[in-house]
Amino acid sequence: MTGESKEHDPLQWLPGKTLAAIEKAKSALERVLGDELESAFVVGSALNPARGDRASAPEIIAIVAPGFLRKMRALAEALSEPMRSGVRVRIVTHDELARSADVFALEIAEWKARHRVISGRDVLAKIDVQPAHLRHALELELRGLSRRIRNRVLAGVAAGPTRDDPARAVRDGLDRLLVAAHHVLVLAKKQAPSDEALLVDALGALVGVDAAPLRAMTKAIREAKQPPAPLDALETLSAAVDKAAAWVDAWEASS
Repeated sequence: MTGESKEHDPLQWLPGKTLAAIEKAKSALERVLGDELESAFVVGSALNPARGDRASAPEIIAIVAPGFLRKMRALAEALSEPMRSGVRVRIVTHDELARSADVFALEIAEWKARHRVISGRDVLAKIDVQPAHLRHALELELRGLSRRIRNRVLAGVAAGPTRDDPARAVRDGLDRLLVAAHHVLVLAKKQAPSDEALLVDALGALVGVDAAPLRAMTKAIREAKQPPAPLDALETLSAAVDKAAAWVDAWEASS
């Protein structure tokens, strides 16, 4: 691995088995792609010590030069072992990254905010996400999230977990809301705390929703206690998501 000291390394919370799988994926990318690999970095839940599932599917973004497709078969073979063990590898070309900060504004803003370079240079440092693009992406995310949670919980409660697990739908919805919350606060030019309880409080204060129920639900899910009843959790999540979406919808660049 490259970069940070262990004390400040966001990967320090991962078990050795997961770190070894990430290292194997990194080595495979470097060996097969060579100079065509510009950068590889870890994103997502693997960097969040509050996530109980942080070791289950670490995600690596590989930024590559054009022409890499001729090496896809060799790359797939080299990545077979780490990817079978749970590592996710996503290939993004240099041009795709450079030209997609508008249409994938939230995803790239999240990568910029939380990533750990494991190979090459930090290609995200010079990528600029414009506030207007972030606003649009946040509203799209929040409006879609409200519908997804509602319909997944409905399907799970009505037809049973073989159709959709309502508890999983709630956890997924919470995770997406917390990602969005960070960037809503950034859009508002407010401090976005890394602690999830403080993040929930800051979001509640900004958008005008009672943060206490969401904070309690987050704590219960993260500590693997008795999961909240899906319909109660849906009400809690929906209140926060809808208020956040309304705030983002009303945001103006001059604000």
